[in-house]
Amino acid sequence: MNTTNAPERPTNAQSTPLLVAPFLQLAKRTSEGAENRFNLLMHWHGTVPNIELQIQQPGQSIWISVRRRKRIVRLPGVPEHFRFTAEIFGLEQGTQVPYRLMQNGNVIFAAVAYVPRSPNLKFGFLADCGDGSLRSKAIAFDLHQERPDVIVFGGDLCYDWGVWEEFVEKFFGVYNCDVADPTQGAPLLRSIPFVAVIGNHELGRPMIRVKPGENKIGLWAYFLFFDNNADSHFADEPAIAAVFGGSAGLQTFLQSTNRVELPPTNFAYNLGSMFLLALDGNQYMNWNDQQTREWVRLTLKGTTAAWKFVFVHQPAFSADTVHGGEEQIRMLFDIFQECGVTAVFSGHGHIAEITYPIVFKPRRYVPGKNMDADVKVEGRIKLDQTFFLRGDGVPNGIFQFNNGNGGQLADERHLPDMDDLPVFTYRVEGHTCCLTTCDVSDTAFTYYLKGVGQRILETIEVKQQRQEKCA
Repeated sequence: MNTTNAPERPTNAQSTPLLVAPFLQLAKRTSEGAENRFNLLMHWHGTVPNIELQIQQPGQSIWISVRRRKRIVRLPGVPEHFRFTAEIFGLEQGTQVPYRLMQNGNVIFAAVAYVPRSPNLKFGFLADCGDGSLRSKAIAFDLHQERPDVIVFGGDLCYDWGVWEEFVEKFFGVYNCDVADPTQGAPLLRSIPFVAVIGNHELGRPMIRVKPGENKIGLWAYFLFFDNNADSHFADEPAIAAVFGGSAGLQTFLQSTNRVELPPTNFAYNLGSMFLLALDGNQYMNWNDQQTREWVRLTLKGTTAAWKFVFVHQPAFSADTVHGGEEQIRMLFDIFQECGVTAVFSGHGHIAEITYPIVFKPRRYVPGKNMDADVKVEGRIKLDQTFFLRGDGVPNGIFQFNNGNGGQLADERHLPDMDDLPVFTYRVEGHTCCLTTCDVSDTAFTYYLKGVGQRILETIEVKQQRQEKCA
């Protein structure tokens, strides 16, 4: 990402009708020239209907109007307003796209969108990052200094309930604030496209095992803010509807936000050398269902990218003493291995973790039957415990990288006994907030775990991957 020549904010920014400043998401890539071009989604929320978007093509001075859609939002507990979405097509990789929002001929917002590089790129990853703390603001500032091409937020984007005002204050207020400052955050989301993986706190439930109890106002704002426009797959409607208290509650939400259906919570993107698969790890997802498993398999097999990464909030393997038992995603590990996945990135437990490369064959349960969150996923496991000693960069298995301390820190309940760690654990960092960055090319993948101030805690270089199965 190149941050030169960014336009200054307009002088009348204090009187802006924006409730939520523009933010960028990845959009589904078109087939023609897709390897070098990207489509981006831009969203913003405002109190008036006549906000227009203009962009400048690279190397040109003329401002071009971009078609945008608007929906009126009448959600209880949320200010009645308009949600705007624009799709910007065919952007050449690695370019800068200045843009501005106009109202009645006046500039009310201006920034630059940075198109990801391809095939080589850098992505940032963090989870459990939405508490609005000074820690999260310092990490946001560090992420801005890293200048990634893409950011992946691994769930629990805001605490505690995932309601409108929490997103506005603790997520957008930190990761899309107007200045880059370690005490305030950084203007990341307006310029860098990002992916928002769903966690349990996006669903109005502080703990995954707790049913939605309190009728919190403005719940489920995740489904209001994000579109996740990609090749995608939904949970069965009865399952996802249960989160809303049943089909009637779901329909009320859709009508209040002028949506026909919910955005997907399982989706995938091709990004040059890497393939990004985002999965919903919440309890209603049934990874024992054959149709769902087959979607995962076909999605992973349908890419020729050099590196395949899975992002899911709840990890398959974790030493966290509170959330470590929520391991249902292990049911997919045989598919991950079959399809050449290099690493699974997660959060949930408020610690950073690195495992040895893992080969795991889960024991199949009753086909089609969902598992309770407390049920252990049994199976056979093999560990490549010499990987970090060999130095050849060729793992025999899949890494589990957890960065659940992107803002939140573990209390004593979560911290494992460092003298009695699970056999799969290589490293745990529980006493400082962390950020993950990864450099990806056609021939290599480099993982960095960094503490506050971009202090490197761990570096892992991967060249290729052995495909071994658990007998």
